[in-house]
Amino acid sequence: MPRSDADVLLGQLALRRGFVTSDQLEECLDLQEQVYDLGLTENLGSILVKRGLVTAPQRDALLRLQDRVLGRREQALYGRLAVSNGFVAPEQLTEALRQQRGADRGRRIGSILLRRGFLSERQHHAILAAQGRIRETLTASAPADDEPDLTGRRIGPFRLLERIARGGMGTVYRSRQVSLDRLVAVKTLTPARARDREFYDRFLQEASTVARLVHPSIVQMVDAGTFRGTPYLVLEWVEGRSLGEELAEAGGPLPADRALEVAITVAEALEAAHREGVIHRDVKPDNILLPETGGAKVTDFGLAKVVNAPAHITDHGEIVGSPFTMSPEQAAGLDVDARADVYSLGATLFQMLTGTRLYSGPSPVAVIARVLSDPLPDPLERRSDLPAALAPILRRLCAKDREERPRSCAEVAELLRPFAKASREAPDARCPACGRGLPRPTRDACGSCGYEFASGERIPRAMPLAGILGLVRRRARARGRRGP
Repeated sequence: MPRSDADVLLGQLALRRGFVTSDQLEECLDLQEQVYDLGLTENLGSILVKRGLVTAPQRDALLRLQDRVLGRREQALYGRLAVSNGFVAPEQLTEALRQQRGADRGRRIGSILLRRGFLSERQHHAILAAQGRIRETLTASAPADDEPDLTGRRIGPFRLLERIARGGMGTVYRSRQVSLDRLVAVKTLTPARARDREFYDRFLQEASTVARLVHPSIVQMVDAGTFRGTPYLVLEWVEGRSLGEELAEAGGPLPADRALEVAITVAEALEAAHREGVIHRDVKPDNILLPETGGAKVTDFGLAKVVNAPAHITDHGEIVGSPFTMSPEQAAGLDVDARADVYSLGATLFQMLTGTRLYSGPSPVAVIARVLSDPLPDPLERRSDLPAALAPILRRLCAKDREERPRSCAEVAELLRPFAKASREAPDARCPACGRGLPRPTRDACGSCGYEFASGERIPRAMPLAGILGLVRRRARARGRRGP
């Protein structure tokens, strides 16, 4: 179940006030998911009261505090949007904030900016509209509740074998094309989205967009149509997993040569799309597939901007994409070009090389606010063994000002190739304890299992659950190769 910003914040506040322990909060959140799986909904505050962890007055006090914190976040986002859109200068915003803490305590920041003449009514309404689009985008990214599971059914000549992904636009199934006895991926649009003209048109646009993109590193279109009122797309089946799954299993950074080769391949695919007038706008690890045969493939052009498309499909000012890899101009609701994909690819490469996202936060809105205003983190602080010359290139790819970024993905590929070549030519290094590939040059200890190379001892280390599961799977495979 997608957890709301409000429930996440309420849990954090209850934890900070000492009303619940971490284990108790986790139990309540698990219970909330179980209730959701039964087709019901219940907010976290109600569950805390029913479990006897807080009283009704304590819950009400937490809810009032929650409202104040959410209000402050909305105000902070308003200010960042005002500056990033060029409506007010940073000094003017600082002056208004100082006034809000003093004589105008309790007054909204937009009202102060208007009263001081720093902002026009038209600009004020544009910022409010942008805030609304952010909320709508984050809501639309959640799976739709009315989406039935079609596993086992047939859509025309395609039998749906297994539901493998579910999102705000629809569901993807591993399927079999009966006539040719081959596996394909079938993507269906939810009933509610099919009734919405904007989503229906966007779905059709994805079909026509992918059909015109012929490239070995772009997932290819097989068919499209409507079956008994259900619009569907049929895409080639890629045996493998997504980059997001590989990062989750690794629980840390990928080997540099692996990360760079994936980034170069994706850059070449995006360049091919850009030449056709298509801006992806949602480049992220989950939309990069890694075939078992090697290489990488870009998928999911559902949010793409197509040059000369009808205005209601790719309106100027709409905010789409993943907050974690979204460019600042996307977050601000500005028009985008190929350099938005350059930024998203840079953010994805940053995550592959460092094992951490470029920006993170307790909620999508908090992440967007950081994308707009926080300085770029230094990749060398998060992974000290990266080549020093690679850090400024990462900073260029993720520059807040798009004028400072490479102008094309072809340029990105050329910038990264020398580093990929140097990394490939470095001797391979693997941890003697767990067998995982190590970043080059080798660290003092394995980032997966904590094995210290000098002493031969394991250093206790807090591993992400996905990293632990990956380690268990690798050891099981190794035992299978050695025999009983």
